[in-house]
Amino acid sequence: MNNLLYFVKKAIRRMPNLMAGIIVFSGFVVLDYLAGPGGANFLSKEAHTFLANWKLGGYIFIILVYVSQQLWRDLPKPVTLKEVEEISPIMEQYLAALLEDYYVYLMENYEKIAPVRANIMLKVRRHFFEEPRLKIMYSLCCDEDQCDENIALVDIDEIPVTKACYSVEEREVLWGIGDGACGYAYKTGQIAFYDAHNKELKTLANRLTPQQQMVNNRIGSVVSVPIWLHGIIIGVLNIDSPRTMKETKFKDPYVHKILKGYASSIAIPCAIFADGVNPYSVT
Repeated sequence: MNNLLYFVKKAIRRMPNLMAGIIVFSGFVVLDYLAGPGGANFLSKEAHTFLANWKLGGYIFIILVYVSQQLWRDLPKPVTLKEVEEISPIMEQYLAALLEDYYVYLMENYEKIAPVRANIMLKVRRHFFEEPRLKIMYSLCCDEDQCDENIALVDIDEIPVTKACYSVEEREVLWGIGDGACGYAYKTGQIAFYDAHNKELKTLANRLTPQQQMVNNRIGSVVSVPIWLHGIIIGVLNIDSPRTMKETKFKDPYVHKILKGYASSIAIPCAIFADGVNPYSVT
């Protein structure tokens, strides 16, 4: 049923493209008629002669228009605000569950937690000639005033979370492919780390733009996991904190397992609006 629903929606989205193709190729018939004997009844002698002499050029022009239209259709489209808002509740549920699993694991194994934030970045571009970059589309965090290392989570279902955890600057900054931990995870397809107090793990911040550096200075540690769907990276799942990696335990293999599990789960909601990607495909 999911596959059928997907293909019906896809067919509806492609109807304007199909109609455009029919209109473009009808130009062959019109041009052939106007350049032939019948065209002399509707066109001036000069116009008819011009079309007759340049009919091949007209055919080439029509083909170029069609190819251009096809290329434009297949260009990567930026995620729109409407699409972001439509699946925000779904993403917030995933992020809340991720924070819950993360905090439960830390409390059970380390008996203390650090305040962290979780966000999902998707690839955006304003036009075809611009390099794709990553931008925060969804986010959630534990309320820093209540989620500190001394908190005792008696009832894990009541973790105080808030959406107002990223500043406007943080939400608007764009990260190029390869920039920071998120860009490195996208570029390599591997989990990436950043720690402001570790010489080896802070090298990813060496070549950031001033705007990126300003945002990065507020962060103590980050772990970034690529979001895969059918062999394609469509985004990055990040967890960051003002605390160091020693406190956040981002290097813990089980934390990686939690993050990768949620990255896999959120792949379908992330790709549900992507043209040409069937999120329900099993291949």
